[in-house]
Amino acid sequence: MATDPIPHFSIIQTGLFEKLLQKTAWFTGRKRADLRKIIFLLALTYLPLLILTLMEGLMLGEKVEVPFFYEPAVHIRLLIALPMLILSEKYVDQRIQAIILQFRKNGMIPESKLKNFDQLLHHFELLAKKKRFEIIILVIIVVNLVLRWTLNTFDVTSWMFPLAEKKASLSLAGYWAMLVSYPIVQFLILRWLWRWVLWVRVIFALSKIGLRIYPSHPDKAGGLAFLGESPLVFGSVTLVLGVIFASMLIERTLFLEYTLEQQIPLLVSFLVLSLIINIMPLIFFSGIMRTERLKAIHEYNTIGAWMERDFEDRYIFQTQSNSKISVPEGYMAGTSYQRVKDMKIVPFDLRSMVASVVITVIPLLGLLLFYIPFMDVVDFLMGLLL
Repeated sequence: MATDPIPHFSIIQTGLFEKLLQKTAWFTGRKRADLRKIIFLLALTYLPLLILTLMEGLMLGEKVEVPFFYEPAVHIRLLIALPMLILSEKYVDQRIQAIILQFRKNGMIPESKLKNFDQLLHHFELLAKKKRFEIIILVIIVVNLVLRWTLNTFDVTSWMFPLAEKKASLSLAGYWAMLVSYPIVQFLILRWLWRWVLWVRVIFALSKIGLRIYPSHPDKAGGLAFLGESPLVFGSVTLVLGVIFASMLIERTLFLEYTLEQQIPLLVSFLVLSLIINIMPLIFFSGIMRTERLKAIHEYNTIGAWMERDFEDRYIFQTQSNSKISVPEGYMAGTSYQRVKDMKIVPFDLRSMVASVVITVIPLLGLLLFYIPFMDVVDFLMGLLL
């Protein structure tokens, strides 16, 4: 078993955005850097919107049909989703590091493959630091903002678009939202998407490196069950995406008058997406797990034949046996064979899939309050308790 010290592997704490923040004295070498980052980003994205809408009279009142205070989507995205996107970084980074560490702790990386393993990790760390991918993200954001600006589909006046006769005419707060607040949130979301792509590639490369699988392992997954254990690696990210997705559906409900039935296809699609994010990368191990399981079944079948022949030679035919298999060893072989037979061909189970769906659904439950009166929900819950 390999016991060499393992360097910290990270595809999270890298990138152009992180480098820019690290150059600021407020973040360098300070405790609670994540909290400081959240305060900084809220001061940059949300506080100016409060000030500008107050100055323009667009925070409350009847100057526009949708004042700033009464648009839930912007508050959800900036006050809830944005901090969660930042807080998820530390958790996901630690979870990935624990998984990489476990591959070596349990001896799944053969000695002959350790050099390849370290080179693989180094390659993906360098890839995560490439600036061109974040530049591509910025280009995507610019294109999206231009389209949203010019193709405003809302027929109501709002704190962003206060003039009904000029749909593309923005307020000062609208300019800040379009040029600063929304791009920052979109950048954080798309950067998480890029990190997920990197993680998928890491998992795929590990599945092809030549792992040592233990078909008789008690976890019934060849020693790989730690990959599918809750909490899932990107579970916190899908939770945040659920919050953002819920805010989008609320916006469609309030301002575009979509019904729940009209939004069901989107809901189903998002649940499928959450499963893809959390579960799909683990399927890459199914090939080697299936192969090793079948190989082990054949090997234990041979051992079982030796044991049975030895038993018959000793106690039925009463002839001299050359077998050196003891009774305890025979019992262990039988137990191991049953574990091999019970081994799964994927490192996750139904519980992992349910956990992924539940994490995604939690933020969407608030959407039901826009379709079902709150007191009806209270009455239903009281009926269950009484």
